Amino acid sequence: MVKLINKFVDDGEALDFGRLAQYLTLDTITDLAYSEPFGDLSSNEDKYDYIYELESSLPFIIQTTNLPWMMSLLQFPMLSALTPNARNKKGLGKVVRSVGVD
Repeated sequence: MVKLINKFVDDGEALDFGRLAQYLTLDTITDLAYSEPFGDLSSNEDKYDYIYELESSLPFIIQTTNLPWMMSLLQFPMLSALTPNARNKKGLGKVVRSVGVD
């Protein structure tokens, strides 16, 4: 993380520390959980679109938390395709695949 910050300083570029902190947090969690980080911090990008997908899914997550009956609807086979699963190559699906769910 320090090397990446120094690169931004040396290049005179603006640094989005919030995003950098997300990369560090996600890499730390995935390294602890799967013995291998996603590598977002080293590449300075959301390699598997995990953060992007989580941020875009947040309104839906909040809605299903406030209306628990919606989760029951997603159990139907036709609607379950809307939820992350192990067939997804990026985002939350990569995590689902890593833990062997689905």
